[in-house]
Amino acid sequence: MKHLIAAVCIALIAGGAYYGATRNAADTEQKEQTRPMRDAENAFYDAAGAKAGETEKVRTVCANFARDPAKDAEPVKSFLSKCRQFGFL
Repeated sequence: MKHLIAAVCIALIAGGAYYGATRNAADTEQKEQTRPMRDAENAFYDAAGAKAGETEKVRTVCANFARDPAKDAEPVKSFLSKCRQFGFL
């Protein structure tokens, strides 16, 4: 009976360790996938001189670029596309 209880305990510990390891791997993978988008969005805040949550400043910068006479130039078009993608326009 002692051996049966020990075997069950070992199986439970192994199962918990496996679950924890796979869960941690899934969380890490998800964070790695969202990091480029988060970094890109943070670049907008940096360009606007805004802190996290100061979305209005970023919207103002995007709106100013949208009114820029050079808005058809490729770098500006790309910037405006990203503004739309992140919901700033």
